[in-house]
Amino acid sequence: MKQKIIVWFAFFMLVTSSASAHVMNRDNMYRDIAMSEMADAIVFATSLGIIRDVENDQQFKPSTTLTMKTLAAWYGAFQRLDGTSEHELATAAVAAGYVSTIEGNATYADVNQLYFDGQLALTNKQATLTRAEFAEFITTHAMTVFGEETLLAQAAFTAGPTGVVEAVNKVDTAYVLTIGGKPYTLGMHPSIIGNSVDPSIWTGQYIAQSFFAPNHTSDMHSHDAASQALQFIVLGDTPFITAISEVEEDTTATSLQTIEQALIIDEEPVETSSENNRMMWLVMFGVGAIVIGSLYMYKRKSLK
Repeated sequence: MKQKIIVWFAFFMLVTSSASAHVMNRDNMYRDIAMSEMADAIVFATSLGIIRDVENDQQFKPSTTLTMKTLAAWYGAFQRLDGTSEHELATAAVAAGYVSTIEGNATYADVNQLYFDGQLALTNKQATLTRAEFAEFITTHAMTVFGEETLLAQAAFTAGPTGVVEAVNKVDTAYVLTIGGKPYTLGMHPSIIGNSVDPSIWTGQYIAQSFFAPNHTSDMHSHDAASQALQFIVLGDTPFITAISEVEEDTTATSLQTIEQALIIDEEPVETSSENNRMMWLVMFGVGAIVIGSLYMYKRKSLK
């Protein structure tokens, strides 16, 4: 009997801990990112679905140079192409016309073209990047508007509540956070920027930023989303994602305007020195006439 109790207790602890483990952060999302300076960016990019564990080994390899094959596989997964392995997704991305090759290393220009339609203004277009630098680049430009949308919008992320977590309740299998007097359901597989992956101890903590996204029941990137829930939370005082604008501007209109202004200036008549002299004499003559007329009128009044 005692052994059965121990077994059931162990099973209970396993179930409850696994429910808590669905909340992911830098410590448990991958086995090798906790010490990386870009760990939180990796967590965020993974939460968006832009980074995937296509090798299925829970290792991110942050300092490894990003290859075209991995980039193509990640983009293929983001576009929900068929396939699960890196090779299958990369091949599908080539077949779909997203990339022309999966050979060699990826560059910032490749990332810019795939995720931002080539619209970001870059000074290091041909430079290669590590996998961690890719996550940082994606995070930096997540709210950059290009083609009237953002990566957040493509990932179906919308702004969530901010403020103090007033209460945390468990409803069936979901956690419900009370913020500003309103209840908000926590997703089945949310990611956070913070130290604790146990929502039950978040009461009293401040949420600086949060995002809603489809609530997947099996894994964070599955197709079975039935509703919206909080899927990304920043615990602390400072928002993690900020809006910047580094989209290349169309300089054609500006250049044409500059040319037109130059032509207008060139077409304006240039006054010669003789014209200036003529104008000066006319002014002097007018002033003299006014003075003489004033004296004449004054003299007539005095004679009367």
